[in-house]
Amino acid sequence: RLRTHSGGVPDVMLRAQDGFGSDHIIAYAPMLPSGGSYLPPANAPAYPLIALMGPRLLVSSVEVKSYIDGGGPAYNVMEYEYEGGLFDLKLKQELGFRLVRQWETTFDNEEPWQYTETSYDHHTDYFDFAHIYPYVGAPTHITHRIRDDNDIFRPVSEVINFWSIKKLNLNSSPTYFAYINRSDAWTYEPNQPPDAPNRQVAAYQKSTFQSDEWGNATQQ
Repeated sequence: RLRTHSGGVPDVMLRAQDGFGSDHIIAYAPMLPSGGSYLPPANAPAYPLIALMGPRLLVSSVEVKSYIDGGGPAYNVMEYEYEGGLFDLKLKQELGFRLVRQWETTFDNEEPWQYTETSYDHHTDYFDFAHIYPYVGAPTHITHRIRDDNDIFRPVSEVINFWSIKKLNLNSSPTYFAYINRSDAWTYEPNQPPDAPNRQVAAYQKSTFQSDEWGNATQQ
């Protein structure tokens, strides 16, 4: 089901249902501090960057109901917050958000029981390559937390990605490709005492990636 264009409201998807009993209801909020789902950059960015803000809509929540074997619905709600959106005046392009937060609540929980925070690289370290897809908005740091019996969101996993730019030999004009060349992943012990000063690592994995001159992955 779509909400069709009317005045200043764009076309957006409101609801999606599939043939397996899954029902998704999507809610939106304006991309303004007053909308409750967005925070602009804390500090004014330097030219050619400006804060991304305006009369546009962001997904504020997705409600998911799944009916399995004729029983009652399995119910989840994902709520979202966005922070630090940037627009590049020189490239005339949105650079995405610095941070996205997601909370998940289930049918039998009044408060969110898990929380994911994702940081993105959209700054000027690789300014000359800022227009390269998918480098804009590339996830660099992902932390997943679960609420314990003391209402503390304990980290249970963490991923840090390192991105690189590769020049591809596709034609006479330069073509660049952004890819993850290394990914570090930690899994933490979930049942730690409330006053535990440090995270107890249960597992650690380091992955490295290589690609050929055409951008195909060749080694992991």
